[in-house]
This record gives sequence, structure tokens and C-alpha cells, in this order.
Amino acid sequence: TGGKDHFAVFTPYFRRWEAEGVRGTLAAPRTVRVPGGVSGDALPDRDAVKNVSPGLARGGEDAGRKLVTSWLHGPMADYEDGHDDLAGDATSRLSPHLHFGTVSAAELANRAR
Repeated sequence: TGGKDHFAVFTPYFRRWEAEGVRGTLAAPRTVRVPGGVSGDALPDRDAVKNVSPGLARGGEDAGRKLVTSWLHGPMADYEDGHDDLAGDATSRLSPHLHFGTVSAAELANRAR
């Protein structure tokens, strides 16, 4: 970083982001319309799938929100110091939920405030 603080580039972005605020969390739709001609099969039960990682995250919105709640009421307090410490097991474990959309970044930001 040429001797500069590694947050020098991030800080202006963060200040602007903070000034904008976070949009509210939207309620889940009551129904989702599926286009005609689209069909699907039932997903297998998680317990029926063999040879999965023992650390596989529980999926779904309910599991994601429970994880957010437990993280906000505990490990988040030490997140600034430990978020890069993979060996220290100090990460939020929210990545799969953010990736697949079972928890939104806006919801997480609103609940963390």
C-alpha cells in the first residue's frame, strides 16, 4: 500500500455509504409466479444427501435469520478484530446466506445498527 493506511481507499466509500443510509427490508411476497412451461422436481431432503461436509450451512431464510440473530448478540462485538482470522473461527458464517439471498445485505445492515 506504499506505506499508507490500508483503509485509505475504503474510508471515502464508507463515509458516502453511511451518509446514504440503508433501504428498508422488504417483506417476503405471498406468492411467486412461475412462468408457464417451467416445472421442477422436489429437492431432496438434506439428510438424504450423502457425503456432505459436516460444516455445511443450514439453508433457508429461517436458518439465515437465526444465524444473524445469534451473531449480532454475541460474536459481532469482536468482529472488527477477528473477521480475518479464519483459524480463530471468528467469521460470521453468513457468506452462504448472503450469496444465495436467504439474508439480504440491507437486512443485515439494518439489524446491525
